[in-house]
Amino acid sequence: MQTPPTNVSPEEFEKLMDCLPMACRMFELKPDGRLFFVKANPAADDLFQRKHASISGLPMEEAFPELKESVILRSYKEVLETGNNWRYQGGFFRRNGAFLGLFNVNVFRLSPSRLVSFASPHDGQETEIIFHQKKMEVEKINISYPDIEPKKILSGDLHVETIQNLRAPRIPVFDDLADDELNGLDFDFTDLFTINELEKIQDAFTNVTNVASIITLPDGQPITRTSNFCLLCDMIRDTPRGMANCVQSDALIGKPNPHGPTLRPCLSAGLWDGGASIIIAGKHVANWLVGQVRLSPKPNTDRLTRYAEEVGADPKQFVEAYESVPVMPFAEFYRICHSLFLFANLISDMAYQNLRLVRAHMMQEQTAKALQASESRLQNLSSKLILTQEEERRQLAIELHDGIGQSLTAVKFSVDNILLNIDNPDLNIRDITKTASQIIKASIADVRRMQVELRPRILDELGIIATINWFCREFKSIYTHINIVRNVDVKEEQVSPQLKPAVFRIIQEAFNNAAKYFEGDEISLSFTEKGGRLHLEIKDNGIGFDLDEVLSSRELNRGLGLDSMRERAELCNGHLEIISSEGQGATIKASWPAAAT
Repeated sequence: MQTPPTNVSPEEFEKLMDCLPMACRMFELKPDGRLFFVKANPAADDLFQRKHASISGLPMEEAFPELKESVILRSYKEVLETGNNWRYQGGFFRRNGAFLGLFNVNVFRLSPSRLVSFASPHDGQETEIIFHQKKMEVEKINISYPDIEPKKILSGDLHVETIQNLRAPRIPVFDDLADDELNGLDFDFTDLFTINELEKIQDAFTNVTNVASIITLPDGQPITRTSNFCLLCDMIRDTPRGMANCVQSDALIGKPNPHGPTLRPCLSAGLWDGGASIIIAGKHVANWLVGQVRLSPKPNTDRLTRYAEEVGADPKQFVEAYESVPVMPFAEFYRICHSLFLFANLISDMAYQNLRLVRAHMMQEQTAKALQASESRLQNLSSKLILTQEEERRQLAIELHDGIGQSLTAVKFSVDNILLNIDNPDLNIRDITKTASQIIKASIADVRRMQVELRPRILDELGIIATINWFCREFKSIYTHINIVRNVDVKEEQVSPQLKPAVFRIIQEAFNNAAKYFEGDEISLSFTEKGGRLHLEIKDNGIGFDLDEVLSSRELNRGLGLDSMRERAELCNGHLEIISSEGQGATIKASWPAAAT
């Protein structure tokens, strides 16, 4: 079926479009088959960074010469011919050839000779893009309208049958606005628009259509002030009972309906209202209600009198106010409600874009804070690392001086004593050399101990599994009160040579931290392979610690070991997680890709 002219007249829409915050351009097909540019609103001037007034009234080929060879002109004519809406993403350029950006463009027909296009910034969805010299296949959305037939109206009766299943044109860009990255984001409708902005849009719609209008929360509570409300509805809303009925009615009529607006008599005086929901990222945030019209000039005086008494209004004034309510043909009210549905979806799209900007700003702030914290932590870690290196060198120097240095001095003294008294028959060379030998033996042990602390030979000679078993035995021999539960289920060849030192150092650091701080009696160690990845888990039953406090501490060595473990894991293409809280023990989990066997 051929689509009839939709919504308000082109002339009315031309007045309305200047008030719209979304970029809008109007075009007209002349009898000779040529398309002409009619006008654009100020929002279009801002978005496309050009003044459209200078090209108003020109043929499309002159107004937009870049479109001469594109599919745009043909597709616009197809919209006028078929009534099908059309959506594409356009790549737009400035007059100097510089790229301006990608925009979503939605085109629909106002009348057999006029159409409008709405443009908004590209939202990043994967769809085909038109750069004006390139050919593309156009996506067509078929819109079918039901025939408008007069309904049987029971004059003024509250129980008149609700008109259902009226389908309105829906621009495809507004489908599936929910975005995974926006789901769960806590926001209110008024976080995305000021009430003043909403009231300007509402008033502009009311001025063109001559119906009453209000925007409410989903529960019917008003957001905006009323526009063009009739005297009857003002009388009703001035009473507590009447106001409660109006709020309930607005909530009912504004319920989400993906097929189009909801048209029905209100739950208060029985005037006809229409409603459309505003949905942003899958969240119903507001209702836009219009109406307060009569479809029949004959009032039901008895019912009106009863309702006036029910809500506490003067019955005579109530009936007089009802008779002043404008009478509107159903077909006209039907078209107005279709316009309402269209603009509610435009507001949904604008609010969605605002929400994306809000979220981007929030993420930017979070990233900046995280970067600042990371830089602070890195500076702290760098300072700790330098101080720790100096401390380790100092300790090594002390051990060399006080341990090996003094031992070698004693041996040298013994050798010098022998050389000086070699001819003395009373010199007991055996005792002197025995003492020197014991000193040398102790020095060798000290050197081996330091070598193990720097890098155990067993790691290079026997591998990581043997090193883990050896380390657990050595640790148990020193800390006899700590029980070690060990589960090692990997093959040696699954652990790359580069990873073996990292695994050992992480285990060594975790065990040493537990020995120093945890005040528990059990450490469990698990090193396994699953699904092509190696998994290391070290868990204790100690007192735990505040991870953030430890990592931010400026105390020497405090937190450095935890950072070094994470760094070792990441340098080997792995990931390390530290889980702890005061009184809950500590768990260290790390994983890496297993080596190919």
